[in-house]
Amino acid sequence: MLLWALAGCGPGQATIPSGAQVVQVVATADLVRLDPSSIKAGDIYLQLDEPADGGSFMFVERKAEATDTPGPLTDDDLVRLARGDTQGTSISSMGPSCVGPQGAGRGHLVAPGVCGNVWKLNLGPGNYAILGPGWNEQQTEVSPAPTAGPAGPVIPPTMAVLEVLP
Repeated sequence: MLLWALAGCGPGQATIPSGAQVVQVVATADLVRLDPSSIKAGDIYLQLDEPADGGSFMFVERKAEATDTPGPLTDDDLVRLARGDTQGTSISSMGPSCVGPQGAGRGHLVAPGVCGNVWKLNLGPGNYAILGPGWNEQQTEVSPAPTAGPAGPVIPPTMAVLEVLP
C-alpha cells in the first residue's frame, strides 16, 4: 500500500526520516539496480537516484482479483513478469512529481504539488518487482529465457526484485 507522508523540511516537503530503511533505485532504459535488494518488512522508502534529471520506474505487486489486497509476488508471477506478462499484478508507475532543474526535490517524498524523488511504502514479507523504463509488456524474447529454478527466476536487466524479509 502506498502511503504519503507530509511532515518534514518545509511546507509540504517531507524528507526521509533519520534511520529509515531506504532502497536506492537506478532505473535506466538498459537496467534496474536496487541497493540494497533485501530489506525488512515495514516502512520502506524507494529513492530514485538515476537518472538524476527525472526518469521513472514501475512498482509491481501481486493482485490476482480486483478485490484482492496487493501483496508479494510468487516465483511464478516473477517468471511471467520477466516474460512481459502482467496478469495477476498491480502496477504503480513512479516518477518525479514535477519537472525542474536537475536535483530539484531530490530527497523529498513525492506528494501532490511537491517535487520529490522518494516514495514511502509499507510492505509485508515477500518479493516485489521494480520495472525500469526499458521493460516491455508482452516481450517476445528475453535472454536468457526466464525460468524458475532452485535460485528463483532469471530476470531481464530491465527488472529487479526487492526481497522484503520478515
